[in-house]
Parts: sequence; C-alpha cells; structure tokens
Amino acid sequence: MKKILLIISVTILLILSCTNDGSPETNDQSVVLTIEHVTITNANIGDTITINGENFNPQTTYSIAFNGVSGLVVENNLSYLKVLIPENATSGNITITYDGTTKTIGEIEINVDPISKLYVHKKEGFHSIVELDFNDGSEVSTIATSLPENYSNPVFNEITNEIIGSYSTGGHVDPISNEMIPLEAFLHKINLETGTVTEIEIESAYYKDLVISENGKLYAYKKADTQSIVEINSSNGNEISTIATGLPDYYSNISFNEVTKEIIGNYSNGGVIDPINFGTPSLQIFHYRISITNGELTESDVAPLGCFQDFIVPKNGDLYAFRIYLNYAKLVKLDNDGNEISTVATFPDVQFNFIPYNTTNEFIGIRYHSPSSSRISKVNIMTGEVIELEVPAHDYGDLIISYN
Repeated sequence: MKKILLIISVTILLILSCTNDGSPETNDQSVVLTIEHVTITNANIGDTITINGENFNPQTTYSIAFNGVSGLVVENNLSYLKVLIPENATSGNITITYDGTTKTIGEIEINVDPISKLYVHKKEGFHSIVELDFNDGSEVSTIATSLPENYSNPVFNEITNEIIGSYSTGGHVDPISNEMIPLEAFLHKINLETGTVTEIEIESAYYKDLVISENGKLYAYKKADTQSIVEINSSNGNEISTIATGLPDYYSNISFNEVTKEIIGNYSNGGVIDPINFGTPSLQIFHYRISITNGELTESDVAPLGCFQDFIVPKNGDLYAFRIYLNYAKLVKLDNDGNEISTVATFPDVQFNFIPYNTTNEFIGIRYHSPSSSRISKVNIMTGEVIELEVPAHDYGDLIISYN
C-alpha cells in the first residue's frame, strides 16, 4: 500500500513540475479595440475629427475612410484618433481598417465646399488677372486685362463673387503744363461670373492694404496724417467707420482672422543708421492685433530674428508667417502674440507671396526663380510637405483664391 501511495505522489509531482516550469502564465484574451463615438457627424473638407475609444495601439496603422475615401490620421493615441477629412470625401459611412479587418464606426455628412479657383495679378504689358491651374500652375484663361499700372491689394469678396483691388492716379506735377495733377483713388472690381469691371472713386488715396471678411466687409489700412483702420463700403467707396486709430507708421502685412475677428499686422523700428548720431539702434518688431468688434488694440514685442513678409491665417484661425532671414526664408507657425512656435518649411529664396488654400490645408506661394521660369510652391501645413511647380517666367504679383 505504501508503494502505491509513493507512486501516486511521485506521479502528481511529475505532473505539477511539467505544468509549472517557472514560465509566466499566458493570457489568451486579446485586447479588444472599442470605438465609443465620433466627435462630429457634420463637417467640412479639411476639418479634423476625433474618434474616441479604448485600446488604440500607437504602433498599429489605422486607415479611416469617409465613404470609401481615405483620410489622414494626424494623431494616434491610446484613447483616440484624430483624422483629417480629405479633399474628395463625400457623405456616408466612416470605416476603420486595421490588421486586415474593416468595420463601420459611424456616419458623417460632409458639406461640399464651393469650387475653388486660383488667380494671379500678372504685371506684364497690359496688367491683367489670369486664372491658373491648381495642379500644374499653367495659365487657364485671362479674366480681365488693361488693369491700371499701380493696381494692388486684390482680395476676393465671396458675397459678390468679385475680385476687389485699388489704384490711384495723379498726385504729381504734369511735366508739360507744370501744374499739379489732383490725386485720385479708386476701387477696381472684377465680377468673376460676367467679367464686368467696375471702378468706384474712393474718399482717400492713402489706403495701403485691403482685407475682407467672409461676410464681405472690406477694411483698409489708411496711411494719412493719423494712421487708422477703416471699414469701406465696397459698393460706393465711402468710409463706413473708423475701427482703430493712432497706429504706428509703416504698419504692414495685414491679414484678417475670421475666428478672432481681428486684423493682424506688424511694424518695426530701429535697425538703420541714425543720420544724426550715426549709431544703429537695435531692430524692434511689434505684433499688432486689432479687434474689429470693439477696436481694442493688442501690441506685443517680437524677437527680431527675421523680417515678416506675410501673415497667413487659414480658416481655423491659426497664425502663420513667411519670415525672411539673410539668405533664406521660413514658413513658421506663430502664437497669438507673434512668437514662433514651429517651422513648417524652409526655402532658399526670399521672394514669396503665400495665401491659404483652405480646401486642402495648403499654403500656395509664387516666386520668380530664373530668367526662364517661375515656381509655384504648395506647402501642406499639417505635414510640411512642399510640392513645387515650375512654370514659364512671368512677372506675377498677388495670388487670389475664389470660393464660389
């Protein structure tokens, strides 16, 4: 009997030793991805949506599609994904694909953006406005010609479907009669549907920059005895109101922020030789934000690392600038006070004119490259990718994008 008990005990020990070899216990229950909800069900092309859930794996590649069109995953977190809605997306199901599996996780209604077109002020011979192809930069058609030689500051009015610019005449002595020619200024409006050109005399010839809001309100920097920001009636050229006054001289690079309802610009002083003391005061750059709601002015001192050439404000209200250095330039993201947050892209050339293309989250700029070619640069502000299109050399000025 003792031998039988001994054999049984040894057998049990052998079994236990075989099943418990010191290795860690395994759990065959796999981690399950759970989708909780999508933050919005109605959005625009270029918007970013958040997909909330549990157990996302930052090391896993997730593909999110909007009615079959893949979006760009811009952030992968344990508890959410952030996805950019692509240009060709349409309303329908949202699906997620990972590890060879595709699941429907919701529905979305995507608002169809207006058709966008790209135009440029061509400053050759008889000045003109021409349409450019977004894809290759080639000239599509001439919209208007025989523009005044000092035509400038074109903006697009979404309400009237017009490109509005300004120009002035006179203000100098006639070399033949030796008499002063009166200074006159005009708004120059081009209807993009009919091609009709309308010119309206305006009260002042001292408007240096024009900006416009989405609802068609036109503002200008008025450089006169007292510098100010004024609202102009685009129908008759009359000043409607003064938004802010007492601005510094050489206030420049103004842009309109649709989100904050502010006009943004900058000015600088110093950095040049004093003709009396022959010293060179330190360069100072100041960032200005002017509320069109109450005229409140906010000024901040900016590190003078490079001169600003353009402020660019996309639809989401973020602030960017094209900043020029000694032998290169950068497209940078700024905070509300004009300080650099990050560099989006760097360029070897300093002659650019950037505008936001809200449909694709790109900035589009144009520059003279060589005697035989110009270059159009498209910068994706999410990824920093730069696409350059080489086109025949032309004296191109301001770019304009229409949404209609």
